[in-house]
Amino acid sequence: MQEHFDYRAAFIGPQGENADEVERLVLEVLRDHIMWRRNFHPEDPRLIAEWSRSERPFRETTSKLRDSLYAVLARLKRGAPLHSHRQLAHMVTDPSLPSLVGYFAGLLYNQNNVVQEASPETVRCEREFIGALAQMVGFPPLIGQHAAPLEVGEHSFGHLTSGGTSANMEVLWTVRNVRFFPLALRLLLKEAPEFASIGLGDLEIARKDGESGELGRASATDLFALPVDEIVRLKRNTGLLLKEADYEVAAAFRSQLPTVRRVGLAELRERYQAAFPSDSFPTPVVLISRAAHYCWQKAMDLTGLGSTNLRHVAVDRHVRMDPAALLGALETASGDNTPVLMTVSICGTTETTSVDPLVAVNQLRDDPDLPAFWHHTDGAFGAYFASMLDRTGHPLETDHPSHAVSGYVREQLRAIGACDSVVLDPHKMGFMPYPAGALLFREYSVRDAIAYDAPYLAGEAEAGFGGFLGRWTLEGSRPGAAAVAGYLAQKVVPLEPSGHGQLLGNCVRAHRVLFDLLVKRSGESGVTFLPFGGAPDLTGTCFVLVPPHVSHLSQLN
Repeated sequence: MQEHFDYRAAFIGPQGENADEVERLVLEVLRDHIMWRRNFHPEDPRLIAEWSRSERPFRETTSKLRDSLYAVLARLKRGAPLHSHRQLAHMVTDPSLPSLVGYFAGLLYNQNNVVQEASPETVRCEREFIGALAQMVGFPPLIGQHAAPLEVGEHSFGHLTSGGTSANMEVLWTVRNVRFFPLALRLLLKEAPEFASIGLGDLEIARKDGESGELGRASATDLFALPVDEIVRLKRNTGLLLKEADYEVAAAFRSQLPTVRRVGLAELRERYQAAFPSDSFPTPVVLISRAAHYCWQKAMDLTGLGSTNLRHVAVDRHVRMDPAALLGALETASGDNTPVLMTVSICGTTETTSVDPLVAVNQLRDDPDLPAFWHHTDGAFGAYFASMLDRTGHPLETDHPSHAVSGYVREQLRAIGACDSVVLDPHKMGFMPYPAGALLFREYSVRDAIAYDAPYLAGEAEAGFGGFLGRWTLEGSRPGAAAVAGYLAQKVVPLEPSGHGQLLGNCVRAHRVLFDLLVKRSGESGVTFLPFGGAPDLTGTCFVLVPPHVSHLSQLN
C-alpha cells in the first residue's frame, strides 16, 4: 500500500499549476528518445544532411508545419474545457500526469501491441497494467507470459481495447462462440460417428442441478443451460482427447467441427435441425437493463444474434436493474425454452451512474433451479471504483475512500470478482487519454473461442500473455502508447484505496456535495431541481431544471 500520495501532483492542474513539471518531463522524454535514435548504430549515415535544412523547400515545409500547427492549436481551444471544475457535463476526465507523459513516451516509439516481437516492452507494460486491473476487480491472477496449452489453473486474461464499445463487442463475440460449442460438438458426433472411437462419445456433461448425462443425448436446451465452467471443462477434455489421438484424426475433427464461428448461425441451425428433427434449435437472448448503452444493439447486430433478441429488463426507481424483473425474465425464458446467452449488469449507467445488483445476478446465475447464463459486467464507467475497496480485512477509518459510497455499492463492486467478465474504460475514471478501454475474462481459456492465427507470423507453443496477442483480440492493431500510459499511471497512482481509490473517493464526495446543494436550493426563484434516480450511486446525476409555470414535460422540449 502506498503511504505517501498527493493527488495534486498527479495532474497538470486546472490552471496549469504543475506546468513546470510537465515541461521537464516531456522534454526529458523527448531528449531521451532522440538520444536513443542517435545512438542506435551511430555509424549509419545521416539521411537528412545539415546543408539540406537551409534549402528553401525544407524551410518552406517547416514554416507550413508551424503555421498549420498554430492554426489547429487555436481551433482546439474551442473544445470542451475538460480540465476545469466548471465543466461537469460529460463522462470525460482530465488525464493524469503519469498517463499523459507515459502516452507521449509510448507515442514516440509507435509500438503496435499486436505481437510481442515488434513491441516487446509495451506488451510487458500491458501485461502488468492488465494484471493490476484484474487484481483491482478481484479476478484471479492474470496468466503469465508463458503457459502450456490446456494448462489447468485459476488464471484470468484481458487486454486493452480502443474503448468500452469494442470491448463489449468482443465479450459478446466470445460468449456466443463459447455457449454454442457444446451444440457443435454434439452435432459432429451425430454427423461423423467415427470420432466417437477416440473417446468423444463417452464425454459427459454436468448440469447446474448436479445431474450428469451423455453429451450425445442432451437436448439443445440442456446444452445451452450448461454453466460456463462446465463448458470450459468440456472444451478442455475434448482438447486432451485430441492430443492423444492420431494427428490425422485430430486434424479432421478440427476441420469438420461445425462451430458457429466457422459455419455461421444459419448453417449451424439448419444442420442441427436436420440431424435432430425432434429437438428445437432456439434463438438465444441477452438480458440487460433498460438503461443499457446503445453499443449493445450494435454488438447483437454484429454477432448475428439480432438486436431484437436484446431483451431489456425493468429498472427500479434508482435506475438499477430490478432483480424481481430479472427473475421473471429468466423464468419466462425457461418456460419458453429460450436460452439466455448472457445477462449484463451495468456498473455505472451512462445517464445516472447507477450500479445494478451484481450480487443478486450472481445468485440467480448460480441458482440450480434456473438455466445457467454468462454474467458480464459492463463497468466501462464504474468498475474503476473497485480501487476504493479495502481487501486487507483490517478495520477502516471513517474517512476511508470506500466509505464515500453506500454499503450497497460496496457490495456490488466486490461482486465483480465473481462475474464471468468485465469491461472497464481507463479513459474514463482511470484518468487516461483516449483511446483506452479494457476487458477481463475470469477464466483465461475462453479467449480461444475467438482465436485466429496470422499466416505471416511463425507459429509458437506459447499460450500465455505474450507472443502473438492479436490472435485473441478483435482489434488487429492496438497502440503500445496506451499500455505505457496505463503502466506508468498505476505505478505512480496504485489501483488501491491509498492511491487511485483516494482520487475516486474525492470525486464521489465532491459530487454528493453538489447534488445536496442542488436539492437544497431547489425551488429558489421558482426553479425546481428534479433528479432522475434519486441520490447518485457514483458520480453522475441526470436531472431537469423546471422553470415556473411548467406543468408538462412537453413544455421543456
